[in-house]
Amino acid sequence: MNKIKFIGFLVIILFLLCRNEYVYAEKSDTTEFGFSGCYVTMEDIYALNEAYQNNPEMKNDEAEEFLMKRAKKYQEGLDYRIQSEGSGIGVLRTGDDMGYIDYMCYPGLPDSSYAGDNSGIYLYTAIDSDFCSLAVSQDELKEFIERNNQIKDRYREVCRYARSNLQDNEYAGVSINDENIPVVLLAEESRADELEKQGIAWEFCEKTRSDMYGELQYLWENREALQLVNVFSNQYAGLEIYGLMSEEEFTQNVPDAKLAGYYYEKEFSWWYTDERLTEIEDVSELEDLSLFLLSKKCDARYLMWGDEFWEEMRVWMEQMRNSYPSYSYENLFSLGYLSREEGYYTEFDSELEDFVNLLPYTENNKNPFDENAYGDPEQLVLKVLLEKYKMMYPKQDYGQLYNTYAREIRESSVLTQEEKRDRYSWKIMEAEKELENRIASEKNTMPLALAGCVVLVFGAAVMTFVKNGQLRRK
Repeated sequence: MNKIKFIGFLVIILFLLCRNEYVYAEKSDTTEFGFSGCYVTMEDIYALNEAYQNNPEMKNDEAEEFLMKRAKKYQEGLDYRIQSEGSGIGVLRTGDDMGYIDYMCYPGLPDSSYAGDNSGIYLYTAIDSDFCSLAVSQDELKEFIERNNQIKDRYREVCRYARSNLQDNEYAGVSINDENIPVVLLAEESRADELEKQGIAWEFCEKTRSDMYGELQYLWENREALQLVNVFSNQYAGLEIYGLMSEEEFTQNVPDAKLAGYYYEKEFSWWYTDERLTEIEDVSELEDLSLFLLSKKCDARYLMWGDEFWEEMRVWMEQMRNSYPSYSYENLFSLGYLSREEGYYTEFDSELEDFVNLLPYTENNKNPFDENAYGDPEQLVLKVLLEKYKMMYPKQDYGQLYNTYAREIRESSVLTQEEKRDRYSWKIMEAEKELENRIASEKNTMPLALAGCVVLVFGAAVMTFVKNGQLRRK
């Protein structure tokens, strides 16, 4: 392709990308856990189940240690500590479902006050609060997992359909009824026939996603006055709000017309929270990195991480804030969870930089909380993802790699920034593990190759010696 044709090709691609206006949804699919904590796979769960069959009296700490050793296979240099509070270990679905964490492992039942040494490890589902002991027979465990996977897969199908085909002012979200059937909460009944033709159940709901987006905008604009720490949207167009005010103070400061159907909780009110967090009086204090990291350290999702992890994170976040001052601490934290290597997000080759710079970035203007926590205007995670696949497939250009491994995520009109971050992260970890396996495989074959070379060299030397000897004898 000559230079003029190449430039013309880039112009066409850029035009098509700019013309495609990405529209972000809220994270309405809550049947997956986010990218945090430790994780294992279903293969590891079945392995623990087998270990229980061989040792029915296995204590909780032994079972957790069993899983954590396996978690180290996926996260090198894992620094962790087993906590009596029982923070969960995520269970990752691989293959076509890469990135979904549908289950968590807990010692004892999550809603039980007892989590003694012999209470057992339970597999807990995200969607319907179902649970199963990992000490049951393999057939029982397999039936439990297959049944819940079917429920989740169907729920996701309906979520994708609703997000792709309904307007924000037509529905609230997707719920699960008592029969574990996904139900679209429909505000515009004229769309009911369409859903029924698709075999999708529905119920009437007055609130819409548009209503929720208006509430999110109001809370974002007043986040300092209302002393808000975190705000999350859910699949019912409801909001979960966490702030420094008491619930009574918050209610008094918010006009009834501004919010509907929300849940409010005073932040840092957990019984195991460090008292330094309970003394915070202004949300701006969390701009102090030490206090921010302390808030994460007391977060149930990160209770297992040890001192080395937190010190690495502190040093790394200080460096990254200097490089990318517009990124919030919340945003940098999820990047640091993926990697804290020097240069991981700052050193890219010029060809990669030039390619990604052609891809326009669009903010999630519907949900500014999502954009603040997971927006990526420098497209750092995309660059890392393409870089990893370039290492595996050096003959492919970045355009080919983008089309194969990143386009579907990046150009999705229904994924939030958080969901995109999660999916990129899982793909990066998957690619890194594949690279490690390739390197290990090459190391294992190297002795054989060297032995072969030695034999060839030795053989050649012998033949030379023989020939020389024969020549001398002549």
